[in-house]
Amino acid sequence: MTWRVLITDPVVPECVALLEAEPGVQVDFEPGLPASDLLRRIADSDALIVRSGTQVTREVIEAGTRLKVIARAGTGVDNVDVEAATRRGVLVMNAPSGNTIAAAEHTLSLMLALARAIPAADRSVKAGEWQRGRFLGVELYGKTLGILGYGRIGREVARRAAAFGMRVLIHDPFVTPEPTETAFQFRVLPEVLGEADFVTLHVPFTSHTRHLIDEAALAHLKPGARLVNVSRGGVVDEAALRRALEAGRLAGAALDVFEEEPPAKGDPLIQRADVVATPHLGASTKEAQELVAITVAEQLLDVFRGRPARNAVNLPTLTPEMGERVRPFLYLAERVGAMQAQLAQGPPKSIQVRFAGEVAELDTAMIALGLFKGLLTPSLGDRANYVNCRAILKERRVGVDLTRTDDAGEFASAIESRVENERDQHAVGATIRRDGSYRLTQVDGYRIDAELAGSLIVLKNQDVPGVIGRIGTILGDHRVNISHLTWGRRGVRGEDALTVIGVDTPLPAAGLAALAAEKTVVWVRSVTLPAAPGAD
Repeated sequence: MTWRVLITDPVVPECVALLEAEPGVQVDFEPGLPASDLLRRIADSDALIVRSGTQVTREVIEAGTRLKVIARAGTGVDNVDVEAATRRGVLVMNAPSGNTIAAAEHTLSLMLALARAIPAADRSVKAGEWQRGRFLGVELYGKTLGILGYGRIGREVARRAAAFGMRVLIHDPFVTPEPTETAFQFRVLPEVLGEADFVTLHVPFTSHTRHLIDEAALAHLKPGARLVNVSRGGVVDEAALRRALEAGRLAGAALDVFEEEPPAKGDPLIQRADVVATPHLGASTKEAQELVAITVAEQLLDVFRGRPARNAVNLPTLTPEMGERVRPFLYLAERVGAMQAQLAQGPPKSIQVRFAGEVAELDTAMIALGLFKGLLTPSLGDRANYVNCRAILKERRVGVDLTRTDDAGEFASAIESRVENERDQHAVGATIRRDGSYRLTQVDGYRIDAELAGSLIVLKNQDVPGVIGRIGTILGDHRVNISHLTWGRRGVRGEDALTVIGVDTPLPAAGLAALAAEKTVVWVRSVTLPAAPGAD
């Protein structure tokens, strides 16, 4: 067959040439194509290559009646409606490692610019001034750097900071340090913020990292510290950052990304002399742009040649027959993994998964990928996908044990998992009813029958009169409405019980703290589950 590839953002010529050299591939290179024309042109395209400029909306995807693959020449897929693509069976892939060095070097560039007031000094000299005393800087040598997020980019920043003679502190609750990384200290977030002279962010933007640096986090920062953000704009509460700068708590901030891009003209935060701002340049090097563009071209060719997809961020490629049976359990497993991640108090050390009943007759290794993805997504965001999640667990030395059995008890099929870390362990069981609904069947040995969807509050509580009333009062005080509630016992009356509450909206942090402070509550977790396309 002939594959028609539409490219709507600038890419290096090598990318186009690589695709055009493949027999049966036709390339339409139209960078800057207007959105209205994209809706027309996408209808004739089998594959679409974009960077960050093109917005691949639901409308665009639905107009792509022949569309099979969307390739993002870069890391983030914020500009692609992945859920809409998944619903249409369109594969979405990215190039997650191509900009690692560029982003790490830009981070160090911004740190140096902050430390030596380079942008302000440059403007001063160009204005005809010579005010050496005005620009007294600080050295990186001997300073403490706090790195929030220890993925590919965070690791490269740590290595470079160490070469500058900096002491490196790291906070990443989902990473276990390697034996070779003893030079770096892994700490809890308040300790990192309280000791660091510079703090740099390298986390994905998820519901868990939105406004990670908020009023409370900024209050923990060491007075005179400097903040650098080359990750995602929404990770920093910009209004809170501006107030901290105005109060003189921070010596400065360097921002490559913003909550709104481009920021509003005249934004008072950006206009400050103690803020260095760049227009999302983390991946903007000649080398990085060449690498990501060539990488996605090679990945597309793999798909065209019938080879397994690399760096897919949504579903693996399934035959229609296999997909019809496997997909529901893939989504069920992903919810089980997501729940395990949010119950846990640290990175996983071992995972045991038991497939029972009819599901045991399917490709359980593939279904397990859903659980692994669900387990990793709360910490890694879209960096974790069905293709790479198993490799990530192996890289982190997480033990995995998959078993099958015909015996699913009262259910036709069941998926049961036990995840253990250094601090605790949790067991979660789930099933799919004949009507297609996803049900939670047990948590830590407590028999439960609850809808496994949306937002849940899971808590272990004393089995005494009045508990449910007090919990309901706290939720009411925080304007959180209960959609369903169930609880279970493991033994006789008077022992601890486990309660699962479905809520219409996630419980705010203050409400979670109020529940945790309730004397009858042993522990409590807020859980938000991913939606399965077309399932809910």
